[in-house]
Amino acid sequence: VKALKAGPLPRHLGIIMDGNRRYAKKNHMENCKGHALGFEKLRETLDWCLQLGIDVVTVYAFSIENFKRPQAEVDGLMILAKEKFLQLMEKSDLIEKHQVCVRVLGDINLLPADLQAVLAKAVHTSRKNKRAVLNVCFAYTSRHEIVHA
Repeated sequence: VKALKAGPLPRHLGIIMDGNRRYAKKNHMENCKGHALGFEKLRETLDWCLQLGIDVVTVYAFSIENFKRPQAEVDGLMILAKEKFLQLMEKSDLIEKHQVCVRVLGDINLLPADLQAVLAKAVHTSRKNKRAVLNVCFAYTSRHEIVHA
């Protein structure tokens, strides 16, 4: 972290959640385990961003294209996302302490209702926070966004 502070830092960092299945395959584990480890690495990276003063992070978490994956994997990702957002809400004091505004981008109507509710709560709870922004993209593609703009 200290080495990164030697030069100019970006104000906005984009993270594409890609490679978790390849990692799982390479390490002889189930896809869901690879996705879970990817979420843990994301959490660690978000902590670094706060330490470094990077104000805005956009996480490209789940594209509309991902719905074409096997249903068991899609279901597992939806459950994992719900679990992680519930954990985030359980630690809402961290969101308040660091004044992080959570935004969810994409067509959330394509997501399961229980996940939609958890995402809405995260957005609502953090809506007045001004220090940092965490954008999470779910059910997105640029084509879909343009067509439905």
